[in-house]
Amino acid sequence: MKNKILILVLWGLAHFAPATAADAPNATREAAALIERMNDSSAPGGVVGILDLQKHQWLLQKAFGLANVDTGKRNGVDTIFCVASVSKQFTATLAAIAAH
Repeated sequence: MKNKILILVLWGLAHFAPATAADAPNATREAAALIERMNDSSAPGGVVGILDLQKHQWLLQKAFGLANVDTGKRNGVDTIFCVASVSKQFTATLAAIAAH
């Protein structure tokens, strides 16, 4: 499951990054539609946020799936996740992109 989430996140970073500010609303709608398709009430999920860095405003804050499968607790936009060693993959990817 972690591999699928990591792939989705990396794909999402590349796919939904708008080329211009005018593209942001369309990218946000596409991301929201993708998250809705992934929203399974019985599976682990996550939280996605898209931030407009120029306006310092959230374009999208969306939670999906379960935070705890055993208790059935759902994710919220304020759910705190333990990322453990997941950030290493992001660092390696960014280093590879910078080297390229």
